[in-house]
Amino acid sequence: MLAQLRQTAQEWRRQHPSPAGGAAAGTAARGEKRRDPMQLAVRQVAQIDPEDPDARSKAFRAYLAAVLTQELGARAAQDPGFAGLVDRVGDTMASDPQLKDAIDRAGELLLKSAHGGA
Repeated sequence: MLAQLRQTAQEWRRQHPSPAGGAAAGTAARGEKRRDPMQLAVRQVAQIDPEDPDARSKAFRAYLAAVLTQELGARAAQDPGFAGLVDRVGDTMASDPQLKDAIDRAGELLLKSAHGGA
C-alpha cells in the first residue's frame, strides 16, 4: 500500500515541480513552524463518529492525505487539486480487492486507536 502511495507521490512531484529548494526547504528557510500531517490526521479521525457507515473510509482518507502530504510536502497539500488527488489515489487503491480489505482494516484500526479501542 505504501509503495503505491510513494509511486503516486513521485508522479505528482514530476507533474508539479516545486520552486528551487522545494516546499520543505522554503518553509524551513522562512523559519515557519511546520504542522505535522499525522497529528492533523489523528485529530480528524478522532472527530469521526464510529457509528457512521463510512467511518472506516473517512479514517483511511485522513491517513492517506497525511501520507501524501508527508511525501509531497505541505505546499502540495495546499494545492486546490490535492483533495482530488487524495480521492483518485484512494479510489484506485480501493479498486483492488486485496487493497480494499487492507484499507478497511486500516480504517478500523485508526478508529479504534482514536476512540480508545472502543
